[in-house]
Amino acid sequence: MRAVLAGVTLLFSAAWFSACTCPKKQGAVKTIELTPPSAAIQVGETQTFTAVAKDEGGKVLEDVGFTWTSSNPAVATIADGTATGQTPGETGITASAKRVTSNGVTLSVAPAEQANSLQRIDAARARGELNDETALIYKVFAIFGDERLPRQYLGDDRALDGTALMDELVESVGTLSSEAQATLQPFLLTPPEAGSWFALREAAGEERATARQVSWGTVVTANNKVKLWYHKRFAGDAVRAQRIADEIDGVIWPKLTGLLREPLPDCGAACPRGGGDERIDIYLVDTRVSLARRFSCCQGSSALVLLSRQASFSVVAHELMHVIASAYPRDSSQEYHWLSEASAKWAENYVYPKSNMDPDYPSTDDEHFSAQRFLLLPDFPLEYRNNAHEYGAYLLPFYLAGPGQAGSAVVKTIWENATNPSSLGAVNAAIAGGFEKVWPEFVLHNWNQDPVTDYRAWDGLQAHAQATGTFHVDAPGEESLTTNVKHLAANYYAFTFTSDDVHKVIVENPLAASADPAARVQALVKIGGQWRAPEDWTKLQKKKFCRDKPEEHVEELVIIISNSEWQDRSHVLADDLVTVKSLKEGCTCPDLSEIKKWTGHIAFSYSASGANSHYTIQTEVSADVTATLETSRFGGPGSPTGTATIHQTVRDATDGHLVSSTEGSGNPTPIVPPNEKGSVLLLSLDQDHCRYNLGGRVFINATVNGTSQVGTHVGGIGTAWRPLPDDLVLEGGGSYPAHSSNYLENLPDLTDSFGGTFIDSWLLQILGEQGLGSASVTWRFAPVVPHPPEASRGAGPSGLPQN
Repeated sequence: MRAVLAGVTLLFSAAWFSACTCPKKQGAVKTIELTPPSAAIQVGETQTFTAVAKDEGGKVLEDVGFTWTSSNPAVATIADGTATGQTPGETGITASAKRVTSNGVTLSVAPAEQANSLQRIDAARARGELNDETALIYKVFAIFGDERLPRQYLGDDRALDGTALMDELVESVGTLSSEAQATLQPFLLTPPEAGSWFALREAAGEERATARQVSWGTVVTANNKVKLWYHKRFAGDAVRAQRIADEIDGVIWPKLTGLLREPLPDCGAACPRGGGDERIDIYLVDTRVSLARRFSCCQGSSALVLLSRQASFSVVAHELMHVIASAYPRDSSQEYHWLSEASAKWAENYVYPKSNMDPDYPSTDDEHFSAQRFLLLPDFPLEYRNNAHEYGAYLLPFYLAGPGQAGSAVVKTIWENATNPSSLGAVNAAIAGGFEKVWPEFVLHNWNQDPVTDYRAWDGLQAHAQATGTFHVDAPGEESLTTNVKHLAANYYAFTFTSDDVHKVIVENPLAASADPAARVQALVKIGGQWRAPEDWTKLQKKKFCRDKPEEHVEELVIIISNSEWQDRSHVLADDLVTVKSLKEGCTCPDLSEIKKWTGHIAFSYSASGANSHYTIQTEVSADVTATLETSRFGGPGSPTGTATIHQTVRDATDGHLVSSTEGSGNPTPIVPPNEKGSVLLLSLDQDHCRYNLGGRVFINATVNGTSQVGTHVGGIGTAWRPLPDDLVLEGGGSYPAHSSNYLENLPDLTDSFGGTFIDSWLLQILGEQGLGSASVTWRFAPVVPHPPEASRGAGPSGLPQN
């Protein structure tokens, strides 16, 4: 299509017909295009749209004022191109100018998502409201429920874990100011230690003065591997600690250590944090979230757990998975944070596929909330961390394990590879076929809507990947889909076709020409109320649906573009556009695949004369030329042969003496590079829209003012797009009003330019645009069809020359 459009632009440019550099008038608004084609925001957020007005020739118009409209202001209002979400729902956004209205784009407004505390603090830091040191202190306050945290930073922390933050604190505390170190040091101590955050909290206020004398109670698991600590001041905690111990013995420990290695014993009596013996210590305390704190990094370590007193059994499994993962040597802490949280969240599902079996805090599918956070950002890389996305990355090991989690051993293999400097490399080495094979399959399953619903079948998960663009096609048009996908990410585009005016849908895929092995284009197609099996369109340059045929009447279409690159984290797929064209034209266009040549013939003649008080002007031009065009289906140029004449004179009106003259006749002169002045016939074919345009220009060597022989422009014509006939004989013509070359862009059907620019200019001044007379123009282009086999050779189709 781009080749066609390039040819059209060349054909209709003024440079093809004359050397005029006259300024063009800005035309009337013909179309208005809005971008982006769709958008999704939350209540209270804004989205800016851009409108571009174009004239009939496709030229962008400047300084156009637009009126913006939201079809449902209750969902979103819009002013000056910026929409603001009001309530959850969908609305259509349009822009209008000079009685022309743009295509409608869909804006989806979701409920305002409650950010967690760490995200709120990060947002304040990004706005410059907090420095790095204060942000770290506030994050620690948030995790531990410290009342010194300003309330505006409190968020929805139900799926949050503090393990990564504690790693960050341990690694960075020595670089902080002395004041910050003094503030944070209590949080590095275990709750029973003197001066710990817990001891200081218990000692705060006279009403708690006696609390410092209350001792800790402990419960040891039957396997003698874990010791749970509880504060005797809290009634019922002894019973709760025993229930957790029993659950560890009966379910969590055998389930996790049956697949992975056992945790390493802690430092015991050899260090203050060892709890007096080598058992894993779990402290039931009043923190906002739970966390595991590793003793060291990164050659394999034990860890202790601070468990929120309201934590369910699934959270216990989550934190014990952190302890187990700590036992595996890893290259670095920061590199594996995302994988640590993803694995811990996966452990919740692995141990408790449905109910968490907790009599005190019963719930089901606790991990699904995190899956939703991950699927909201499919265009972000797998290892992206925002204190939410990394938890939902558990979907990758969940998918790799398959139905019933039968393949869960892959998690063990991944952690055995954790000495790899790249966490993505550790995962890649653990999966058969690596990311190149598995990533496209994974992102396909993340769609989690018909016809790919394995997550629902395996685990009842209803969340699905957020579409990058959603299109409700209710009229012919064209949509462009960006392909610049980041590494280990994907873009999803969903189409619903509802218009009976759309008879054909064409998808053009520029990635088909790419040599990038990481690029993948997949499609889900619904026809006749039934979804087809997923299709791989990666190497398919074009896909066409003839909606007039029942077997191709596409109703819904999902296009998934993914990038499986994992080694180069700066790698982005080529910044190109997949186009989806919804066309009014049907699929009855003739087949051009066997046609390699065309013959073209153009003839024109034109004469005009005019006089004023200064000059008498006469011009007569004619041409009759033919060319063979060596073309592909998109058409191409050919050098014409034939004859042409030009006779132009300018005489003084008072005494008749000759002011200037141009006289010539003969064969058309060819184009000689780099000089673009030469004769040519041009044919452009657009089979997608079943149309063509054609044109030509003629130069000859002429005598100017009786002496010099120069290449002179005789004339040229060009048609607008015209329907492609069934017999492929492209012919037409008649008497057309002649126009000056100054006004080429204003002609809807035929462009013409005869004679030199100065002749046009003088005639225009004398006669005016409506007085230039008419030109006789005819054209005929026909395909050259191959000879039929000797036995069946006969007369060819009417009008089609035989080769």
